Amino acid sequence: MRGNCFRWRCIAAVLASGLGVAANAWADDTEALRIAQAPRRLALVVGNAGYQHLSSIPSAEVDARRMEALLRDLQFQVSPIATMTSAVSFEETTLPDFRRKIEEGDIVVVYFSGHGFSYGQNNYLAGTDTPLQLDEQNLPDHAVAVESLESYLAKKRPGLLLFIVDACRTIGGFVIKDRQHQYGVEKGYMPVQHADSGVNTLVAYGSRLGTAALGSGEATRPSTFTEALLNNLPRQPGEFGSVFNDVSARVTIATGSTQQPGVLDWSDSDFYFLPDDRVSAREREAWLSALESGIREQVLYFSRRFSTSHYAHAARQWLSTHDKDEPAYTLVFPPAVEASWSINTPVGISRADFGLAYARLHRVIDEITQAGPTWNPDTVGLVAASTKAPALSPALLETLKSNLQSQASLVASTNLIAYAGPDTSSGIESRVTKGDYLQFVDFVESSGTHSLWMQVRKPDDKLLYIPAPDKPLAPMSIGHPLDEVIARTAPGDLPELIDESAIQQEFQQFKAARKSVSWVSIAYEPSDRKELQLQRQARAAHTLRVLKKQGVPGVQITTTEVPQSGLGDGVRVRFFGY
Repeated sequence: MRGNCFRWRCIAAVLASGLGVAANAWADDTEALRIAQAPRRLALVVGNAGYQHLSSIPSAEVDARRMEALLRDLQFQVSPIATMTSAVSFEETTLPDFRRKIEEGDIVVVYFSGHGFSYGQNNYLAGTDTPLQLDEQNLPDHAVAVESLESYLAKKRPGLLLFIVDACRTIGGFVIKDRQHQYGVEKGYMPVQHADSGVNTLVAYGSRLGTAALGSGEATRPSTFTEALLNNLPRQPGEFGSVFNDVSARVTIATGSTQQPGVLDWSDSDFYFLPDDRVSAREREAWLSALESGIREQVLYFSRRFSTSHYAHAARQWLSTHDKDEPAYTLVFPPAVEASWSINTPVGISRADFGLAYARLHRVIDEITQAGPTWNPDTVGLVAASTKAPALSPALLETLKSNLQSQASLVASTNLIAYAGPDTSSGIESRVTKGDYLQFVDFVESSGTHSLWMQVRKPDDKLLYIPAPDKPLAPMSIGHPLDEVIARTAPGDLPELIDESAIQQEFQQFKAARKSVSWVSIAYEPSDRKELQLQRQARAAHTLRVLKKQGVPGVQITTTEVPQSGLGDGVRVRFFGY
């Protein structure tokens, strides 16, 4: 590897002057953002054993005690066991006291054992003062809706809300009188129209809709559901949904299929009560890929997708100081790199040092035509290999214009002076700082001097004019096509990560053949499904990280979206070199 790294340094020294070195500000504080920090774990346990008007549930007290002990063993800070004597006292004292402890990013568990019922679109936890019959308007005085609990606690922005409801729903004779003076109440939990609180939320119920959750008649023995939780949660390192499937199966078998627990899942994050080393390592890899991409959308995706990981705090910290992507740019048009793959003879890629550079991640609308009689190299700026700068012909100018317009935002590769019009006499309107984002609108000619100007637009929609250079830079050769590989996610791995072995094998082959890689082009197929698009973009970001780990400088890697490419969930990696 030492010889291979030496070749990389030589290649980087030759090419760096024409690439546009990235202004990655994250490098300054990245070390602090790489440190793992486990999110705090908080829990509220409620056990309602004795009811004034409803049947008692002797097991609820031991349910609460045993669950409290388990959660403490799982590193939760558990508030003193509460009894919901009434909804009013619970909402005025217990809940506010608990919510004050919650901080952004915490993992929050609320466990309830007692009577429960559903009415309308809500699922309720019954206070110990709940009567057998009550008017609809008095319902909030005696019972608390799980949905209201979620909304109330979600305002503190925890990383995850997990409600575990072991509620016996066989309340004999229990009815609610509505405004039409009719009585009725559903047993079990109702499917609700869930309002997205913006917080990953799981609600685990002890039984299916319309069925009972069996408690124990013995005060020393927990309910069937809670007992299954106690026996499985501390023993299995799997993701909560997988562990809960085992819990559900055990309860279903133990009750002869009369009770089947289930989970309402509004969470994008995988939660582990007992994360193992492999889970932690893969989450770290996903975080470093998002961090090193410098793409705000990817960091935001990580903060939601991995809200319970040891790096969620780092993602939130990064987002708090970055309102846009970190500028990572190149003077080489990324689709031109993709298009040059089909050319067997040496070609050059047109470049222009206009003070505006292309983002290294290029999102395209139309598929690049790469081969066959309809392919036109001029459309992406491919020219004959040369070390001389060509004249700024109308055809080349049109190509550069098309390329610059194809990116939603360009990056200022140097400090620029922008004028109010296409003439210095119009006065300085703004100073553009290296790393700022601008949208290219068009080339315009000064009416007085006939000099060429760039018309650009700032994020605030203001038009600016920047002088354009008289001639472009010499075309740059990125080397010959060496090989390509399709990287995919390994079975059972996070869908945001690729299997690194395919790329590792390529570099082993290059080393054996004494070949040097001078450029790498990453391509993935975009999707109109947001979640799928973010996953594919994350895989491309991980591919970038894997290449860097192999010694490829980031300035020699470009990424292009290629619609209708047939790549699906794969990431294509094309190697150029000598």
